[in-house]
Amino acid sequence: GGRVASKPREAPVAREVVSSSSQATSSARPNILVIVADDLGWADVGYHGSEIATPSIDALAREGVELDRMYAYPICSQTRAALLTGRSSEQHGLTGNPDGPGTGLDTGERLIVEDFADAGYATWMIGKWHLGPGQGERPEDRGFDHFYGITHGATHSFEHTRPDTGELDWWRNRELVEEDGYSSDLFAREAVQLIGAHSQGDFGGTRPPFFLLLSFNAVHGPHLAPEDLFEKYGGRQNRKHANYAGMLEGMDRAIARVLSCLDDHGLRRDTIVCFLGDNGGQVSRGVANNLPLRGEKGQTWEGGVRVPAAIQWPGRLEAGKSEQFLTVFDLLPTLAEAAGVTMSPLERAGMSLWESLGSGKTLSRPVI
Repeated sequence: GGRVASKPREAPVAREVVSSSSQATSSARPNILVIVADDLGWADVGYHGSEIATPSIDALAREGVELDRMYAYPICSQTRAALLTGRSSEQHGLTGNPDGPGTGLDTGERLIVEDFADAGYATWMIGKWHLGPGQGERPEDRGFDHFYGITHGATHSFEHTRPDTGELDWWRNRELVEEDGYSSDLFAREAVQLIGAHSQGDFGGTRPPFFLLLSFNAVHGPHLAPEDLFEKYGGRQNRKHANYAGMLEGMDRAIARVLSCLDDHGLRRDTIVCFLGDNGGQVSRGVANNLPLRGEKGQTWEGGVRVPAAIQWPGRLEAGKSEQFLTVFDLLPTLAEAAGVTMSPLERAGMSLWESLGSGKTLSRPVI
């Protein structure tokens, strides 16, 4: 599509609700909100002792189940592919950096979000995709009803351009759009609009449950903070830290807007909210902190693959800390079981660990 000026978003049309005897009715299924942070350091969240203010993330960990042993891949595309397929990189085959057409996740791979769609969910993707920008590779081709965000690995948070090429990379579905605003704020705005439309029944007269993947570009470089937060964390006296810390608090502030929207529409108890990082922080750039873990993004020590994570479902999951070994490719199989969604029968490294999260017991799992 060509570049166009932004226009008011039209509510996406939901897929026809499908039910079966093996699944709960659509109205009984929870909404799913999966929030992904980019390059977040283990020790950069408040609940791990950081001085950076992350009250929304901290509350999810405190009031939900803190997933203390969540493991991802050491770089982002592999984590995103594993998250959405439930399959390991050996199974889905994506090992490179998909920044050009034809380099993304194999178009023959079925995403678990397609199973949610077949079960009657409205499916939305907001934020960073990075699984291929080409024909057949994009979110709209892979089971998402609506996409708003970036297709490549990094973006300028104010100009919405790729730092490597200077090209605009800001999409509403298949159209490039030019919009003013900070990326985390715009992602939150889009999520609030979608949730509001859902609550008003603007989906062909139905109100299906929704699956929303909200994938921030924060705190991936280029590190750029909103002006007020840049000044809060030292401004020009400590530019590098101020941009990183302010970018992180800016993401947390955006998360707060989305969670408040759920509250405003009475959806919080009907929504499973998950938060996780996509890989460890990039310590070598002098910003992130992974202590006491060894290593960083791009490395297979724990500092590169163990990520802050939490899951919350008020009234259904008791608050606490889980020591369950959990991988990024377990997350959607776990959510599918919680939602009563039957996944297509594929060979997956991922498995549902919903029983562990619900009972607080640590389960053994096959060696991966």
